[in-house]
Amino acid sequence: ATREHDVIRDVVLDHPAFQHADGEIDVPVRAGDVVIGDARLLHSAHGNRSDRRRTVLTIWYWPAYGDLPGEVQALITGHVTESPEWCDWVRQTRSTTGPLIPAYDGDAKAPPLRTAPGPALR
Repeated sequence: ATREHDVIRDVVLDHPAFQHADGEIDVPVRAGDVVIGDARLLHSAHGNRSDRRRTVLTIWYWPAYGDLPGEVQALITGHVTESPEWCDWVRQTRSTTGPLIPAYDGDAKAPPLRTAPGPALR
């Protein structure tokens, strides 16, 4: 069975999430470029087939975080604080990033986070 974090890490290159989609558009970038996009847009990157490391830093911007429903705030803070074991750099940089990380202390439960494509995208 494919684990979702294997798909995120580009371990399973034949997974449906990495296949070409009708109408897709490539946005070529070079090392050091900044790409700004809306996370709600179906997006992907071609697999790294080189012998060089390709690192991406994803920054989420929540301009009205305090106005979001409690369930969404719980999802955001849970995703940040419960980083998978393969994301040690998140914990290592916490002294720098800590003041930027949103907090939620309400009682709402986060909805399940799904990163694998649903049946419509298979």
